[in-house]
Amino acid sequence: MPRTAVEGPANHARVTELIAQGSKKSEAFVAVAREILGASASDEDVTKKARSISTNFYRIEREGKTDGPKPVKPAKVVKATASENGGYSGDVLSQLGQAKAAVDSAIAEARNQAAELDALRKFKAGVEALNI
Repeated sequence: MPRTAVEGPANHARVTELIAQGSKKSEAFVAVAREILGASASDEDVTKKARSISTNFYRIEREGKTDGPKPVKPAKVVKATASENGGYSGDVLSQLGQAKAAVDSAIAEARNQAAELDALRKFKAGVEALNI
């Protein structure tokens, strides 16, 4: 029989309460860890407990075991404008033009490096031929 989760939901409720009072989440995790461990706990122990509380807090959030429905983020709307460009907006064409220019520049640089490498190989072969 699985264990009943008690500590995680209680910590979640306490963290949520502290956040509602104006604390940052990270501060709330540490505060709850200090409440659980006591004032005499080492900073390392408090940090470990705060991480554990944080992990469980987000797990509970993800599983939806909180009061009330989760807010739904609206989908991002991307608008394309019809134009003489076949329906693509100017922004998209501009970005494609910039990407093409970057690729062309990279190809030119690779060709320059290949030519330089060829020249160095020929130089090396010439030096080796002289047996110096």
